Amino acid sequence: LQIADISDPAHSTGAGSYTTLGDSRDIVISEDRAYVTGGLRDLWLVDVSAPVQPTQAGVFSSSGSIQDVAAVGEFAYLAAETEGLLVVDVSDSAHPTRIGAHDTPGLAYGVGVAGTHVYVADGQLQVLDAADPAAPTPVASYEGSARVEDVLIVGDAAYLTDGGLDILDISDPARPVSVGGYAT
Repeated sequence: LQIADISDPAHSTGAGSYTTLGDSRDIVISEDRAYVTGGLRDLWLVDVSAPVQPTQAGVFSSSGSIQDVAAVGEFAYLAAETEGLLVVDVSDSAHPTRIGAHDTPGLAYGVGVAGTHVYVADGQLQVLDAADPAAPTPVASYEGSARVEDVLIVGDAAYLTDGGLDILDISDPARPVSVGGYAT
């Protein structure tokens, strides 16, 4: 994990760093905490409140390879390949605890969150209601034009990578609708 000071973009400087054990695949920042997927099966919680000296806050280990993470409030949502979606309570960062899961039909590679809904890219897009984080419930699925590997949620839109780009209207999570795309 490398932290840069970009307050002057023309002259960015290194501010701090933290070394995880293994390859880092994804990072998400929520408040003063960085969530870093590393070592294939680990989620590192790093306190970045002092950017020049980030420190380990905790680590969560999974039996599935953690490919992607989304963090909202006291929960981290993990796309954990063979395990599907994992929901981890991170309210006590020193002791992150798995509280819920949903085994998706395919290998989970991407995850995004909007409100109480979690969107998992597992070859298709799986839409889950996580109002009860301990028991995410399937709401809908969407089959892209090819294998869906990642998802980014912005407002009422889901952007899917599937050998190109699919853009979905998710204003009604039970009925994701394609509104555009771009073939690469």
